[in-house]
Amino acid sequence: MEKRTRIYDQSEKGVVSFCQYHLVWCTCFRRPILSEEICDLLKGEIQDICRETDIRLRRILLYPDWIGLTVEVSPETPPSRIVHRIRTHCAGLLKRRYPELNSRVASIFTLDYFVTTQEEFPEHAVAVWIRSRPRWSKPKKQKVREYAHVKRIRLE
Repeated sequence: MEKRTRIYDQSEKGVVSFCQYHLVWCTCFRRPILSEEICDLLKGEIQDICRETDIRLRRILLYPDWIGLTVEVSPETPPSRIVHRIRTHCAGLLKRRYPELNSRVASIFTLDYFVTTQEEFPEHAVAVWIRSRPRWSKPKKQKVREYAHVKRIRLE
C-alpha cells in the first residue's frame, strides 16, 4: 500500500489537512486527438504546472479522449482552479504546437469535468461519466442529386 504524506496547512499552525481530488475531463466531443506524442507532452506540462503551484500529483491517466488526475492540495485550493489552470494551459500549448488541431476542433477540452474526493480512484463512476459525455461522430456524406429540370446558367 502506498504511503501517504499529509499536506500541512501553512495558514494556521497545528492544522493538518489531507485533501485529495480525483479530476477527470474529456476532449471536445470526446474526439480521440491525444496521440502518444501529445500525451507525452501533456504529461510533462502537467507535472511542471503541479510543481509550480504546490500541487502534489499522485496519478495521471492520459487516454486519446480524456485525462484523469489524482492530486493532493491544501484546503484553500478549489478543484475548479486546478482543472482550469491545467486545462487552459495545455489547450493553449496544443493549439500553438499542433496547428492542425485548430481545424479539427473548435476547442481542445470541454468545460465540464468530474471531481470526487473518494480515497480510491472510482473507475466505475468515471467510466459512467465519460460514457455520458457527447461523442463526436463523422458527418455522413450527403448524396449529390442531379436535377434534370434545373437549367444550368453560364456566368460570364
